[in-house]
Amino acid sequence: MFKNIFVSVLIWVIEALVVAAMISVSWSHRIGELEEKWMISYIGQEQTEIIQAKAQALYSGAFLETGVMENSYYFFIPSEEERSRSLGFEDFGRKDIFPFIRSRLDVIWMSVYQICQRIFMIGIWAPYALILLVPFITDGMVNRKIKQYGFDYSSPFLHRYSVWVFGLVCYISFLALFAPIPIPISIMPFACMLMAVSLGVFASNVQKRL
Repeated sequence: MFKNIFVSVLIWVIEALVVAAMISVSWSHRIGELEEKWMISYIGQEQTEIIQAKAQALYSGAFLETGVMENSYYFFIPSEEERSRSLGFEDFGRKDIFPFIRSRLDVIWMSVYQICQRIFMIGIWAPYALILLVPFITDGMVNRKIKQYGFDYSSPFLHRYSVWVFGLVCYISFLALFAPIPIPISIMPFACMLMAVSLGVFASNVQKRL
């Protein structure tokens, strides 16, 4: 099961990077501008700047300071020194191939920064998700106890599909990190509510044992 999940996630990440490499630089800028505008309107300028600062710190620490980003350009685009050593091919791809490759790398790294920002966009809802999860799970456990002593029916259908809904919300939230479209921050409260309700239903319909 975990192997299948890992393969699924790996395939999705590769596909997301491929799609990211196909979109334009202007569209990447548009995604960033829209998400920033939505964040400011929903959580305010101060919180938006905090998220952006954390995203920049993660991005810089993981990809800039380590040289990963710089080396990606070095690997695909020849330097002037390398060109000078390639007799007869000094100008190969200078005006078409390598500018195109550079633009694709620009888009990919812009997408990577966007992923870092979305991680913290989702992260700010963690305390609120906990506030929702605790009462729903507690209520579900109380209802389960009532069913135990009242010999009420615990639905295997609700039990099964509550797990399915919870997993689906988690999976879609993960996929949203890589989506090459602007993601409004306002959808996260609805995702948190769905997760809380599904876990409450799950706790309420666990097989009864006295």
